[in-house]
Amino acid sequence: MELVYNQLPREVVETLKNKTPKSTKGNYTKRLHQGLTPDVGDAHLSNQLSAVITLMKISPNMKTFMSNFNKAFGGTVDDE
Repeated sequence: MELVYNQLPREVVETLKNKTPKSTKGNYTKRLHQGLTPDVGDAHLSNQLSAVITLMKISPNMKTFMSNFNKAFGGTVDDE
């Protein structure tokens, strides 16, 4: 969630959460990406996944990846 969905525009995430059904226990019964459409976040998710995968490829380890991720996305995720 932190590396991909939380980096999408807030309105996209809220729309996906509202469209995704929950069980009586409050757990999502489908995956968030199943609610994507060309109008709701499809391009945003594709771009975010490409960026994260690129950072993973150039990072020799998780610590470096998290440092690179935080540089790219404004220091939003704990690097431990």
